Amino acid sequence: MMGGANEPLLLRELGIKDSGAVNSVRFTRDGAYCMTASDDRTIRLWNPHRDDPSKQGAPQAFMIKAYTGMHGYGVLDVAISHDNTKFASGGVDKAVFLWDVTTARATRRMQVADKTNALAMNADSTVLLTASYDQTLSLWDLRGAARDPIQILSDFKDSVTSIAQTDSAIIASSVDGCVRTYDLRQGLLQTDRLHQPITCVRTTHDTRCCLSMCLGGTLALTEIASGRLLQQFKGHKHDAYKSEACVASDDVHVVSGDEEGAIVWWKLITGACVHKKLRAHTKAVSTLAYHPSKSLLLSASYDGSVKLFDVPNFA
Repeated sequence: MMGGANEPLLLRELGIKDSGAVNSVRFTRDGAYCMTASDDRTIRLWNPHRDDPSKQGAPQAFMIKAYTGMHGYGVLDVAISHDNTKFASGGVDKAVFLWDVTTARATRRMQVADKTNALAMNADSTVLLTASYDQTLSLWDLRGAARDPIQILSDFKDSVTSIAQTDSAIIASSVDGCVRTYDLRQGLLQTDRLHQPITCVRTTHDTRCCLSMCLGGTLALTEIASGRLLQQFKGHKHDAYKSEACVASDDVHVVSGDEEGAIVWWKLITGACVHKKLRAHTKAVSTLAYHPSKSLLLSASYDGSVKLFDVPNFA
């Protein structure tokens, strides 16, 4: 284990360095497990809190199961149901699959028009959202087996890159430089223009604010209800590669990946940079996931590595 008194402590790695780029890492809703999706067309289920006793040397997390055989190209994202019984996967090929966690079998295939950049499920896992390169966001009913989506949102002018949700809204980002918020109760669309391609959108845990990661090295924190810009965060490199940012479980810090393999933390309220962990990975950080209730961060990279960090309470 490595780390200083005020340095993120590396607890263990997830041993998949030969998988190619890791495109997505996601905690389950309770934070007990996580999943990774990689360029090797495989989704893996892990217990990141347990060492694998068969591995020698530095601590490595215990892999529970691998899900293979359906995707013909790299998997870009996964969405896990609230009860951990099923998950959806999508990527470069024109198909999204619904899987049974226990049997490792795909129970449904949804045909899409282009590659799927991001996935999300609603709170009770009855609706799947797919964000596509073809400039659409589609909603699929998971209670049946209909071949077509129940709704297609086509207000985007370029590839749809990321999805976030609140109890009453769907939020999606796009390469066209806009964050679009669909108010499900009132049937309204709000468009916030940030004027740079956006690779990732997340909400704060109180669901009042939206964090958008823009190419050019800026993170924008906006109020969801009004679209008002509240804060900006800079100090990371984000010019060419897809990366992610998120908000810590206590809503105190914002964290972002970096194209030089670093991870950067800021104070959410002041925008002050409180830590930059250099060389967390040897290549650009592709994806991040904060534990839902603890100060634990999963980070993954285009170098194929995934790491679990215990994050200190930065002053």
